[in-house]
Amino acid sequence: MMMAQKKRMTEQKRMLLAFQRAILDLEKSFAPDPFKYCDYEYQLDETLKDICHHLKEGEYRPKRVEKFDLPKGEFAIRPGVIVDILDLTCIHRLLIDFIFRLDKKLPAGVTAYRLKRDPKLQFKVDLEPTYFILPKYQREKLKIEESWYNLWPEYRKQLLSDIQSGEFGYVAVTDITAFFEDINHVILGEILKKKTNSFINNINILMEIYGNWALRDPANIRQRRGMPQGSIISGVLSNYYLDIVDTFLEKKRKEGFIKWYRYCDDIHILCKSKQEAISILLAIGSLLRQLGLNQNAEKTKPLTKEEAIAEIQNQIADNITSIIEDSQKGEISRAVLIERLRNEYKKISRRIASDNKIEGALMRTYTAAKILETPLLTNRVGKDFLKFPMRSKSICYYGRQFIIDLRITNGM
Repeated sequence: MMMAQKKRMTEQKRMLLAFQRAILDLEKSFAPDPFKYCDYEYQLDETLKDICHHLKEGEYRPKRVEKFDLPKGEFAIRPGVIVDILDLTCIHRLLIDFIFRLDKKLPAGVTAYRLKRDPKLQFKVDLEPTYFILPKYQREKLKIEESWYNLWPEYRKQLLSDIQSGEFGYVAVTDITAFFEDINHVILGEILKKKTNSFINNINILMEIYGNWALRDPANIRQRRGMPQGSIISGVLSNYYLDIVDTFLEKKRKEGFIKWYRYCDDIHILCKSKQEAISILLAIGSLLRQLGLNQNAEKTKPLTKEEAIAEIQNQIADNITSIIEDSQKGEISRAVLIERLRNEYKKISRRIASDNKIEGALMRTYTAAKILETPLLTNRVGKDFLKFPMRSKSICYYGRQFIIDLRITNGM
């Protein structure tokens, strides 16, 4: 009797931790709850007990999502969804049983959405007795995934280092069109079952939830494809959808022909000849079609190493990142750092506004300006909010520090 009680309480704790991760996941999505899920404070314990029971008995039924139009650039839109937090809680709970062992099987070339090295870190949190929903700083400790802020710079750094080594003369570059929208749930479920060789029930429920979230055609029939963008857990699962591509590239690497890196759907393959780069790109295209995916024609091309370095390098953004790092060390005065930031910003303002690299550097400038608490960018908050809708959250986060500054109002 005591053993059964202990097991039930352990499952309850795991579900509560999954709920905290779900909140953190949705807070960083494109449509966070403005009330911060405070309505779930009431009878949360009973709600999570019910979910545990329904999952155990195979009675859990996911909710339908709310649809909305999500900005894509300045003049385009794409489909977006608002998912139910309890559905996302179930996903986090079901994944935790096997996702760490799967992450260990991913090749080193897969760099996005990787998990932290020590899975026990997720449980080292003291639950505050007064609140069911933890403060954000404590929820951050529950994250199982590495921050993109660490993974993306490391990806670029390692890629550039290997290109500059001189061992490879060409880089095959490719990108996948509408990657998250076209992930097939049936294929993904089979891949996960094959790789885990167990947890079949967990995976079936996961795919049922994602299937219920899928957009429907005019006849109201579910499409059985698509994963919500903006959710960290969608990125974690998407890594396994490209398993046949990763396996192909890893085999080539072990044969000594190439080196490769994949950050989500952005793939770089270092090759010794142009013909080999072309051959690799064609082979990847064939593998992607087996998954119902297509390469982005404009972004798929073989590059010389010089062209690749010029495309990947973003010196202004790197300089601003250095300013942020120096500010965290506290060894250089704030005035000196602000002057360095001002000089980098002058370089941005002279460049073409449509340059993707400049957009990235500008967003890094917003981050640095917020950390240094300088109103350097207040005169452009309004126009940047309209021009970069996907970045509006970060821009507003900076602008609210200087809300009494009339230049912000005038910019709007």
